[in-house]
Amino acid sequence: YEIPTAALIIVSIVVVAFETLPDIGELGLTLANIENLICLFFALEYIARWYSKNLNPTYVFQPLAIIDLISFSPLVLGAMMLAMDFKMGILGGTPEETAMRLAAEESLDAGPLTFLKLLRIIRLQRFLRDYDSFKDLEIALGLKPSQIRPYQLQLARVILSLATLYFISTGLIYVTESGVNPDIPDFFSAMYFGLTTLTTVGFGDIAPVTPEGKLVVCLAIILGVTIIPVQLGSLADAFMLESQTKDLSFTDLNRICEKCGVRSHRSDARFCWQCGERMLTPGTEPKQRDIKSK
Repeated sequence: YEIPTAALIIVSIVVVAFETLPDIGELGLTLANIENLICLFFALEYIARWYSKNLNPTYVFQPLAIIDLISFSPLVLGAMMLAMDFKMGILGGTPEETAMRLAAEESLDAGPLTFLKLLRIIRLQRFLRDYDSFKDLEIALGLKPSQIRPYQLQLARVILSLATLYFISTGLIYVTESGVNPDIPDFFSAMYFGLTTLTTVGFGDIAPVTPEGKLVVCLAIILGVTIIPVQLGSLADAFMLESQTKDLSFTDLNRICEKCGVRSHRSDARFCWQCGERMLTPGTEPKQRDIKSK
């Protein structure tokens, strides 16, 4: 069940990106229908999760529950706008009123609603809350329990943290610059600009023109140079811990150096780690001792 949910989150982000492309014709209607179906699925999932908690009112205030609510909020807002159109008689209004209302809805769909859809990526954090949740996910993907290691959880957390930072900053750039900056006409252009911003490359071919966009870029650069090194450092620590754990698994506590008497040598060690004396091949020690005794 969790696998389709994660897949739909990724598909929804792809749909959001293509929806921002101009002149996509009938593809736009198809993408809108896919988006509505995804929102409907998330809404039913939210109700099911809340029902499993016996409709406890405190559930709606939990962080992950709030993210779940945001994930299908575009469908709710779209339905509210449609109901408002019918209530105000959009077809019977003056051309100026109709044009203003349609422009406001288009601006809302191109800006805040797009950003709300991108926040769905935070839902993936549910699968990385702890080792058990991650283990269940990897077993669902077909991995054996013996193949799952703690460092894999840390690697997944690093990748998801960087992806979350990237898409949220890119979404904010698109919201603040679309319709104003001719260099950012769609989400793909914002993705390119967001990548060069977070990596502090900055080719200079695209620059923000609005005060809000410049603020977003400044925050993205600061977060990029602080979060990325920390995440990579934690990943390196996880790999080192895995390497040390693997070394310990090869350690024979009863393997003793004949010269200095120190214990705990690797089973494949050829020399003593304390004095450098050549170690006897495992399994031949008794024979060597018998020869010396004779």
